Amino acid sequence: MSVNNSETYSGDGSSAIEFYGLQLEAGNYPTSLIKTNGSSATRAFDFAKKTSASSVIGQSEGTIYVEFEYTGVKDHYSPIFSLQGVSSPMELIEIYAGINGTQYSAVMQDGGVTQFSRAFIPSLGKNKVAFAYATNNSVLVVNGVVIGSIDTSCTVPTLYDIGLGSFTYSSFWSFGDSINEALLFKQRLSAEDLSSLTSFDTYKELVLS
Repeated sequence: MSVNNSETYSGDGSSAIEFYGLQLEAGNYPTSLIKTNGSSATRAFDFAKKTSASSVIGQSEGTIYVEFEYTGVKDHYSPIFSLQGVSSPMELIEIYAGINGTQYSAVMQDGGVTQFSRAFIPSLGKNKVAFAYATNNSVLVVNGVVIGSIDTSCTVPTLYDIGLGSFTYSSFWSFGDSINEALLFKQRLSAEDLSSLTSFDTYKELVLS
C-alpha cells in the first residue's frame, strides 16, 4: 500500500493474496469488525452486560475503573460503567455522562437514596476514572485528581449486574464515545493505588492480596 492509499499487486499469473476483515482505524484501540459487504455500513453501539455476577462484585467494598475517550459527543445520561441491583436503578453504582454530555458523574444509590454523588468535566481525549467504594469511605478520582472529598457517610448497595457502555435494566441509553479499558476490583483501592491507576505520567503494577 502506497502513501496515497493505492494498492498494487503485479502477480505471477497463478498466486493470489486474499484479505478478510481488513479494517484501518485511527487511534491505539481497534474496535470490532464492521461487516460492509462491499458497501458502506454503520453498526450499532458496542456494549457489554453481565447479569447474576454478584460473586465477582465487591459487596462491602470495591473499585470500578474505566479509561474512555471524550470527543465532545453530546451524550445524554449515557452509562459508561455501572453496577446494579436486580433489574433496578434503585440500587446502583455508576459512572456516566450526564445532561448534554458536558458534565459527567459518579453516583451510588442504596434503596433509592443517593449515598454518593460527584460531578466532573472530562478532558478532550483520554480520561481515566476510578470510583472506590466502601461503607463510610468512598471517593472519586479522575486523571489522578480526587474530585471533592472522601465521603465518610455512605452505605453500599447489594449489587448483582455489570454494564459497560449500557445499563443492564434498560437498552434505551448507550455511550457514544469509546471505552478503552475497564477494570473491576473487589477491594477498595488505596489512595496511592488510585492515583497511580488514574495518572498518565506514572504506572505501578497493582498487586492485590
